[in-house]
Amino acid sequence: MKPRSRLLILDANIVIYLHEIGAWSAFMERYEIHLSRTVAEIEVKFFRSGEDLPPIDLIPDIDAGRIRVVDIPKAEVTHFLQRFDSLYLADLHAGESESLAYLTAVTEDFRICSADKIVFKVLPHLGCAEQGTSLEELLREAGLGRRLPHLYTQDFRVRWTQAGQQDAVTGLGRPR
Repeated sequence: MKPRSRLLILDANIVIYLHEIGAWSAFMERYEIHLSRTVAEIEVKFFRSGEDLPPIDLIPDIDAGRIRVVDIPKAEVTHFLQRFDSLYLADLHAGESESLAYLTAVTEDFRICSADKIVFKVLPHLGCAEQGTSLEELLREAGLGRRLPHLYTQDFRVRWTQAGQQDAVTGLGRPR
């Protein structure tokens, strides 16, 4: 098996969906997963879409080193958020903000996966639009491809990245 690729999954919705479709374990084997503490410890526990699913407990994966939890100082998150106006800030949740702040602070080459349009809209403002990826692209790359709802697709990522690029050019999303 080839070495695991580095990846930062920011949204709890990606982790939750991988659990729902039974692909979490196989996905962890193929990718080096980094999660913000808010995503790992709070969001995946409380934002579950399937009532008949058992609670998601990432502690065994964290303890075994299959997932790396990253801590982002509050001051860094605050500084990151100051780059955006209320239009963008209204859609950024804590886990997304922490993950995006981490992405801008590290020198390593991470890819970031989400199913929320705001993440892909923010990336061009940060000069790292190419680091966004969809779950569809990752599953295909890992040999786990399947048909997915639209918000997990490459088309969704491309659409909202382009919207973010347009916003970045016109100044939309940045404080005045």
